[in-house]
Amino acid sequence: MTRLREVGERCIRAGNDFHRCLEEILDTAIAITEADKGNIQLLSIGTGTLEIAAQRGFRRPFLNFFDNVAEGEAAACGIALQSAGRVIAEDVTKSEIFAGQPSLDILLAAGVRAVQSTPLISSAGTVFGMISTHFSRPHRPSERDLRLIDLLAQQAADYLERKRADAALREWRDILERKVEERTQALEAEMAKRQKIEAMLQQAQRLEAVGQLTGGVAHDFNNLLQVILANTDNTDMLHTRLSDADGASSLIAAVRRAAERDAQLTSQMLAFTRRRRGGDDGDICRS
Repeated sequence: MTRLREVGERCIRAGNDFHRCLEEILDTAIAITEADKGNIQLLSIGTGTLEIAAQRGFRRPFLNFFDNVAEGEAAACGIALQSAGRVIAEDVTKSEIFAGQPSLDILLAAGVRAVQSTPLISSAGTVFGMISTHFSRPHRPSERDLRLIDLLAQQAADYLERKRADAALREWRDILERKVEERTQALEAEMAKRQKIEAMLQQAQRLEAVGQLTGGVAHDFNNLLQVILANTDNTDMLHTRLSDADGASSLIAAVRRAAERDAQLTSQMLAFTRRRRGGDDGDICRS
């Protein structure tokens, strides 16, 4: 009973060191039953088989053979998994479980003559693991030892259920955190896209304002040029007022050519302003 209290305290001290706690439980089971070796197997959700999670005293051939035990398989743990109850083989050479089975050769090669397997049962009544202790001689644990193993198995089951619940909760905090991060990134991308569109719109509005100003100035300038051109057309009146010696004809011609070039340039500016406003509007619509 002292050992049972100690293993609970040690598992608490072990914190997140899951494997260390399993080893503490296994060492206690070996001490209670006065066994020589032992292992703890946990049921794999993916394969539905028992896989070794902690062991004491075994070498690779034994571990490889018993690392994937199915329900009902010719092994004490396989029968215990099927029946959801403890299985004891006082002498493996005389047990019907191992008669003519490869598992018997593996046990004997590992120096095992007796074995007991006690299932770990959840609060819902399902088997999710196994504590097995092994003896180098034919042996059956006493009823007192078996009661203590039952208490240890329940203690281990409670601990493992809490660890699984904690793991599931952490797997849930991680999924939630990842979802929040993904959503945050999506919102940031949407905001960046919106800011880009707003910047484009502001640029288009600035171009529109500049275009309107340029168009107004060009329009007014064009009106002045038209007045100049209209006056240069009346060359007879100018000739009567200005003598040819003063180079009136050449001056008038030069003024007219300059006015015509300016009028052409102004006309191009007006046309460009109209096209630019139309093009920007189209770009905004497509965006």
